[in-house]
Amino acid sequence: MDVLQENNVRAVGLENYAFGAFPHTLVQMAEATGLLKYFLHQSSIPVNLYTPSSIKKCATGKGNAKKDLMYDAWLQDTEIDLLSVFNKKKVVSPIHDLVDAYYIACCERAENIQQSKGFPNEEANNQRDDSR
Repeated sequence: MDVLQENNVRAVGLENYAFGAFPHTLVQMAEATGLLKYFLHQSSIPVNLYTPSSIKKCATGKGNAKKDLMYDAWLQDTEIDLLSVFNKKKVVSPIHDLVDAYYIACCERAENIQQSKGFPNEEANNQRDDSR
């Protein structure tokens, strides 16, 4: 939390749960996310949740994009070849995690720009976590 506060972070974007993806890790993921959201709330940092499909749509224009298409978008946007950096032949963790994090930040930035111009992002507003 100190790093976020020292860098004047105004909001945090997180990927919302994909319940069908990994049912065996759902409890651990929910507990960890709950703790993170609690500490962010204690630090007065709002949390915005994005569905996996909205992140994919932000990256590729398709809400059902596969990891390889997400990576292709990353490569086009950043010109950073993470496959080479991590010496991998296919998109695996942590590569797809980094790509997802990048596009969550893009979603968050797009929402902040729209809000600063007085045009709220309806999809992001629907995903925002107001249950704290």
